[in-house]
Amino acid sequence: MILQLRCPNCNVLLKVPDTAVGKKGKCPKCGADFVVPRYSKSDYKAVASSHHAENPRTGRAVSGDRHDDAEESEGYPLWLKVLVVAAGLFVVVLPLYVFWPKDKWEQNNKVEIIALANDAASLEKGGKDKEAIGKCDQLLGLVGDRKLRGDDLVNAVNLARQVKQRGEAEVARQAQAEKDKNLAEAVKQAQRDRKLQSQLV
Repeated sequence: MILQLRCPNCNVLLKVPDTAVGKKGKCPKCGADFVVPRYSKSDYKAVASSHHAENPRTGRAVSGDRHDDAEESEGYPLWLKVLVVAAGLFVVVLPLYVFWPKDKWEQNNKVEIIALANDAASLEKGGKDKEAIGKCDQLLGLVGDRKLRGDDLVNAVNLARQVKQRGEAEVARQAQAEKDKNLAEAVKQAQRDRKLQSQLV
């Protein structure tokens, strides 16, 4: 059976097996040596629940004002401790991530990158796809293979890639349309030439 009693020195709540009655023990909290008293079961319960338990060595009352029952138990559960530590790390790391200075290269080239992306988008809306592609190539060449951290820069690069993709598709479509138009004109001209030759004969 497990018995409950309080340390005669620091009044912390302790649990000991009934086989320890009459034997010496040491408080795991304050390190005080004491002898487990020979109380009855009801006496042990009374000592464990009292905030002014009797000191088994001196017979005098020991005040329990220094520790409440929650603090004198085995402590907080492990999962709660882990949760508190994780929350503390989150609170510390998040501001560092948000406010930590970004890469100096990004700071030095941020304005130019965003301006190139906006220029490319404006040129695309104006139907100037080749000029828009040129701005995109300039932006992408500036960034190269760098892994950007700033969200605004990442968005600018993604915009440039999309504008370039649409622009290249439109340029290719226009080139094919021009090719088809020239071919149709050539066919019509050949038909006119044959008709003229037949009239001359």
